[in-house]
Amino acid sequence: MGSDVKMEELQNLLADEQRAQELQEDKKSMYLEISEKLKSLENVNGFLLIGQLIYRVGIFFTILSSPDSATLRFCIYLELLVGLLTIAYFLGNIVWLKTDIYKSFVSN
Repeated sequence: MGSDVKMEELQNLLADEQRAQELQEDKKSMYLEISEKLKSLENVNGFLLIGQLIYRVGIFFTILSSPDSATLRFCIYLELLVGLLTIAYFLGNIVWLKTDIYKSFVSN
């Protein structure tokens, strides 16, 4: 009778250990997926930053070459628009990433 209880306890401990190991493997795979997504986002963000740098240099030389008030006003509005689009893009990336993290937690 006592050996049956010990055997059952050992089986319960083994099952708990297996569940803990499965959870650890799930977390590891989730972190690997997240790191892959972050790498792809870093590539896109790098290209966008290079594009913004080229754009801002173009705006700078446009202002230098034609410093009348209409050109300045146009460049300021363009800068405001690009700034708002940049903020929206980066916030969208954050929401997208958080949503994917949420989906991976829900699917488990």
